[in-house]
Amino acid sequence: MKKELIRLVDCTMAFDGEIVLNAINLVIHDKEFLTLLGPSGCGKTTTLRIIGGFERPTSGDVLFSDLPLEDILPDALHKHFGFVMQENILFNDSIRKNLLYAKPNATTDELYDACKKAFILDFIQSLSDGMDTVIGERGIRLSGGQKQRVVLARQFLRDVDIFIFDEATSALDPATEQAVLDSFRHYIKNNQKTAVMVAHRQAVLDISDRIITLSKGRAV
Repeated sequence: MKKELIRLVDCTMAFDGEIVLNAINLVIHDKEFLTLLGPSGCGKTTTLRIIGGFERPTSGDVLFSDLPLEDILPDALHKHFGFVMQENILFNDSIRKNLLYAKPNATTDELYDACKKAFILDFIQSLSDGMDTVIGERGIRLSGGQKQRVVLARQFLRDVDIFIFDEATSALDPATEQAVLDSFRHYIKNNQKTAVMVAHRQAVLDISDRIITLSKGRAV
């Protein structure tokens, strides 16, 4: 029997009186790859934010290993999560420094290994300054796909337990997306991690253990 990791119980979320999620019930099992589908505005990103502890539902309960969300300190909760979103935080610093924010004492070998898993190492090594290349404010000197892969490498470096992806491969071309997803699937299975992803493209659906569709804020 699969171990229950996170449970949303009758969770409703309203913003300015508008209901985004309506009494959603969702169970996430330990070490599974779960994908959330649904039309724009159905509450997929809001669900991810609730799962990650960044939003508290207007009503309902969120349980982590049977502990209520309100009983867990944010720092204790977030150390288990790695987030790769559509918009990610990158600093006007070198690639190396951006990666080291995740693990300040990481060795060069660890940095290279994380970048290799994220399929960004070859690009970094092609740069004249390599890891010491400054990427500009919010990573402006990188393409959308390169930024997503640097952020993914940073999460690999943190070695978190639960990955939360919100259209995290949307800026990648199909071939690179498939390579990244294959590597990610291999990583989470071999290292017994959990992943929850919002996506629409078939490449993501093909590697998911389970697919949940949100319809008007409800899981079906």
